[in-house]
Amino acid sequence: MTLSFPLKFTPTWHISIVLLFVTGLVGCGSITHSETWINLNTVKIDQLQQRQKIGAKVYLRGKVESQAPFLGAAAYQLQDNTGSIWVFTTQPLPPLQQDLLIQGKVEYKSILIKDMKGKDIGDVYIKEIERIDIFK
Repeated sequence: MTLSFPLKFTPTWHISIVLLFVTGLVGCGSITHSETWINLNTVKIDQLQQRQKIGAKVYLRGKVESQAPFLGAAAYQLQDNTGSIWVFTTQPLPPLQQDLLIQGKVEYKSILIKDMKGKDIGDVYIKEIERIDIFK
């Protein structure tokens, strides 16, 4: 005994088949933690100077331009084509001129100048959460 029932190919059904096919093609490719995916989620450094970003976790990509070692910690300056920002880390310092992709938390350090009527000359910086190896 064979069961048969008519399949109706409605426009919605056709769209579903196409989406399933495209998803299958994408799923079959060798997709890694690719640069394309990361670029969609990275933030440009000049966007971090806005105070509403404080406390946000962000991905940044740039080149290491300067280093500042401290006792038990360090900082390095990360630069992209829009500007530069200091990154505080407890990890070993990356080499100068190295391209990096990092995840970090946007922080702000207030520095008040008494002689200037309490003017705040503080700055935004990044507290490094992790470095992502983009060459895996």
